[in-house]
Amino acid sequence: MAAGINGFSTFVARYPDDDAVVIVLSNNERAPAGAIAGGLSGILFGEKVDLPWDRKEISIDAKILDRYVGSYQATQMTISITSENGHLMIAPSGQRKLEAIAMSETEFFVKQVDATLAFTLGPDNKATELRVVLGGSPMVAKRVQ
Repeated sequence: MAAGINGFSTFVARYPDDDAVVIVLSNNERAPAGAIAGGLSGILFGEKVDLPWDRKEISIDAKILDRYVGSYQATQMTISITSENGHLMIAPSGQRKLEAIAMSETEFFVKQVDATLAFTLGPDNKATELRVVLGGSPMVAKRVQ
């Protein structure tokens, strides 16, 4: 359960069957309280947790980024991917454009929103789908023509 008022962000994750609760309170309304609660819950239950500060940035050739350029559709959201001066940019509909930083040739992360992106390549070596994990919630978007 997420809640927020101006200047604050909270998240409460209840696990009644395990007699456990995770509560995240922040005095920053942009804090990813849900993602933090998800990570803490993962630690609580012994799952592998991807820590944002463990992500390693790598350099890849700008030509590789061209594989991902296009529009992707997930439910009711369109995500635009562009390559600008050797940087991969992501712009979900109605939101500002942010840089996606390479962790591998097919996996990227976005620092500002603690999101990860993973592209699936087709036989022509062009991306066919995009998997986005934001705040611990995965979403799959199919490439549209």
